[in-house]
Amino acid sequence: MVRFLFKNMIDAVGFCHDNGVTHRDLKPENIMFDENWVLKIIDFGLAAPSEGRDGSGYLKTTLGTYGYMAPEQLLNRQYQGQKVDVFALGVILFIMLSMHPPFNAASPKDQFYVALASENFSIFWKKHSQNKPGGDQFFSDSFKDLFQRITKLDPDKRITLAEIAQHPWVTADCPLTQQDVTQMLSDRIKKLQSQKQDTTVCHGTVENSSYYAAYRSGDTDAQSTYKVDARLPVYCKTFQLEQELLSTQNPEVVFNLLINLF
Repeated sequence: MVRFLFKNMIDAVGFCHDNGVTHRDLKPENIMFDENWVLKIIDFGLAAPSEGRDGSGYLKTTLGTYGYMAPEQLLNRQYQGQKVDVFALGVILFIMLSMHPPFNAASPKDQFYVALASENFSIFWKKHSQNKPGGDQFFSDSFKDLFQRITKLDPDKRITLAEIAQHPWVTADCPLTQQDVTQMLSDRIKKLQSQKQDTTVCHGTVENSSYYAAYRSGDTDAQSTYKVDARLPVYCKTFQLEQELLSTQNPEVVFNLLINLF
């Protein structure tokens, strides 16, 4: 499922780049499904021409969502839009597979990204393989290679979108069709609905709930109780969440809940 969805993301972002548009704010919250469960990229509010405002091929404004921004952006350097989109796609891919971010930010202050940037890959993967099903085998060598190339510190050495599409991990056998995915996701919604009787109803909207407030405040007990990651909240399966999921009005809840059910 992750490979299928990632291929769809590559196609969608590639379409944008082919038409001279850089998104600059790719993240799970900006990836949605339509009524037929076809993946769509939304929110082009920070988009810019790939050629740059001045035609130089570079952009200069530092913006985006912190955890998905490329290192050159966080260092306040000029950057090529297509390369920062690729970097963000790598972070999204890692989250889809592992259910947590690879690092807090691509910053010199982040120990996980420093391990990647300095190519101390064994340290990075050893840490992230802990408590995973299969341990060290959770991340395949092919996946590791792809992710390491996507998140290169030097943007000139970073893999391109066209190269990602031809990478062995991406081109590996993926028997799923869109019809399969539609059926699988529809079944998961039905499963979620069937659990309604066995869950606690959260009163009010998710954003205004005490659970959400506790999470946002950094309450470690709340985080532990509801098993939410420090960066990727997946809330308790309640009636309220089901309504959010079915109405697809909350991109973060929709995307993260569906991935959590994989």
